[in-house]
Amino acid sequence: MEHLRQIPLPQLTFGEGYPADVLCDLQVQRCSGFVSRLLGVKHPASKGALLFPGTRGLHGLGLGESLWVVWLDADHQVVKTEWLHPGGFTTRPQGAVSALEVTLDRIEEALCETVH
Repeated sequence: MEHLRQIPLPQLTFGEGYPADVLCDLQVQRCSGFVSRLLGVKHPASKGALLFPGTRGLHGLGLGESLWVVWLDADHQVVKTEWLHPGGFTTRPQGAVSALEVTLDRIEEALCETVH
């Protein structure tokens, strides 16, 4: 497990008092083997936040829900954020060297930990 700090979470509506820009710290699992990279969040060991170092793209094949993708540079600074929808595909933007996938369940947990 790795610890990434100040990762932006998507703007979602949960009611009054929700901050506009939420940054949180996440415990993430590094996906380096073929099976873990192929299965992603569907891997049995996945806790909902996965780091894909060196990836050139991510796929949403077999997903039942959308994922939040955060593209990071070599210093783990955010290059781009986007949603990856079931069946979709995204490619690495210029300046990024790794990608972070976060499930909606993990976003909800992180928001609860950060906001409350």
